[in-house]
Amino acid sequence: MEGAGKRAPKAIVVGGSIAGLSCAHALIGAGWDVTVLEKTLSAPTGSPSGAGLSLEPQAIEVVNRWLGDPSILHDIAFGVAAVVHQTYDKEKKAIQTLRRDSFDDFISHRSVHWTDLHSVIRRALPSDVVLWGHRFLSLRTSDGGGSVRVEAKNLRTDETVEFEGDLLVAADGSMSAIRQYFLPDHKMRYSGYSAWRGVFDYSDAEKVDAVTGIRRAYPELGNCLYFDYADGNHCVFFQINSDRLNWLWYFNTPESGREGTSVTKKVDEEMIKEMHEEARRIWNPELAELMRQTKAPFINLIYDSDPLPRLVWDNVVLVGDAAHPTTPHASKSTNISGRGRRACRRPWRSTRRCGSPSCRASSCRRGSWGGSSRACPSPAARRSAPTRRRPTSAIGSRSGPFLRTSPSLLRSDFMCVSVLARLRNSRSFAYEN
Repeated sequence: MEGAGKRAPKAIVVGGSIAGLSCAHALIGAGWDVTVLEKTLSAPTGSPSGAGLSLEPQAIEVVNRWLGDPSILHDIAFGVAAVVHQTYDKEKKAIQTLRRDSFDDFISHRSVHWTDLHSVIRRALPSDVVLWGHRFLSLRTSDGGGSVRVEAKNLRTDETVEFEGDLLVAADGSMSAIRQYFLPDHKMRYSGYSAWRGVFDYSDAEKVDAVTGIRRAYPELGNCLYFDYADGNHCVFFQINSDRLNWLWYFNTPESGREGTSVTKKVDEEMIKEMHEEARRIWNPELAELMRQTKAPFINLIYDSDPLPRLVWDNVVLVGDAAHPTTPHASKSTNISGRGRRACRRPWRSTRRCGSPSCRASSCRRGSWGGSSRACPSPAARRSAPTRRRPTSAIGSRSGPFLRTSPSLLRSDFMCVSVLARLRNSRSFAYEN
């Protein structure tokens, strides 16, 4: 790859969210030529209205390396020094409070707005890496898996454009079309609950009363992550920058007919009004008022999935939510997308195969990387992976949110990226959307 006259290997990444951009950074750092195809017409700009997230120390380390200046991330993110759990009765009185000044390495976590994090990661890439307004249409790998061709529609011109590369990274989200082709029988599973999400922007002076009230009820905002629990409900609340507060309200709800089509549900004014009324019934007055004054709240439908039988097909790999759709607890989705990208640049320290047929067929190797044991994405290895469940009290009397697979299994897709350039098996696939 580094010899004179040799062209750099080419990678095509489908999906320009945090997972896709993270893969682009890691591959470019390893000497690859990278093109990211993103169907959104332009990069998120202006005042964001989306949602906040929490970054673990490992993800912070990786992002800072990409940015080159730790102050960039520091300036857009708040540190989390404490975690407070509060349980409320039907009278909205706190009947139990649990505070922890250190939650493992949680003290090193930082909270940030999704759009702010996406923006700094994107700006650290060469300007021509991301092609906005390009929707993935189809893929075809050559005989022997030596190359992959991808067709995409330019949404501005309505033209179909073809790209050719040595590697295709499918970072196209939890509803991945690429995953659906290779695993047509794999189904997403609705969890039984959804989440209202919103970001309260108090840069407007008219909202000073709401801010005063919320800081009285939650005095440690700015360095604390709050978890509020009520019967069948669970709220997460934290500050994401100097003038924005992020909240998530998980609530039990049956299937509505939209499950399996999108993770975000459109809401109308009537639904928002009903949410405000329900908030006044369940939560303390300060939190309910903050929810009422939040602009453009939205609903996320919460899915999870059984572990996939495999993540690699010749020189096509699934990453991020396409590889491991999980419930959004313990900050796993974004952090897995970020910190695992280091594997794109590191070789295996062990080459001991797990011995299962699917593992041998995909040239996956089970070993250790970065000091931690890794699990291969094969059924044999998966059966031995521990299942992690969250307490049912987190969501109420019904089944609570849980993570069905171990972190090592969830991160195995990044291990596969590091060896994909060596995979040249004899199968040829065609996918049509």
